[in-house]
Amino acid sequence: MLPGMQPDAAMTVADRDDDGVADVTDNCPDSKNADQGNEDGDMFGDACDPCPQLVDTAIADKDGDHIGDACDPNATADTGWLFEGFHTGLPGWPGSLGWQAAGDSLQVAAPGEPAPDGEYLVLPLTRQGRMTFDNYSIAMSVTIQQPSSGTDHEVGIELFDDNTDHGMSCEIAEIDGARILWLVDDLMRIPLQELE
Repeated sequence: MLPGMQPDAAMTVADRDDDGVADVTDNCPDSKNADQGNEDGDMFGDACDPCPQLVDTAIADKDGDHIGDACDPNATADTGWLFEGFHTGLPGWPGSLGWQAAGDSLQVAAPGEPAPDGEYLVLPLTRQGRMTFDNYSIAMSVTIQQPSSGTDHEVGIELFDDNTDHGMSCEIAEIDGARILWLVDDLMRIPLQELE
């Protein structure tokens, strides 16, 4: 360096949310998300995507409830939204031990009949300041990669209220070759539709 010259200033990279990912490559430049999780693979990361499970080209939210119009089941303001993309691994939910995170999904190998149904996960539904959950929706996606060798197969989701000791579930089952969609209210099974 010649006398009287100053060294070049260190080049700074813009990082508005201070998550260690430069704004030019950050899929949520205003929301901290160092993991850059992006369940649906669109241009918005899960941390700032109002529809993280659905590819959408806009962040439209007409009712201002932080649930994007493309996936909002209620046109009026809702009270909350929980999305789990599993890109950071298995959440700390209670459940059986066979579950593993695989990308943005969870996988489990269930033994099938005649082994007892034993694979489960429990999503504790809680929200600070809220005592009841009398109006909400749950959506999940299940892919069966390979059925077990037995003739009976079943997968479903159950909602259970510990306070009232009352539960309900929706299941897809294959029993002796017949495919059935079940709605189960505690111990009473009501077949809704036989699937083809």
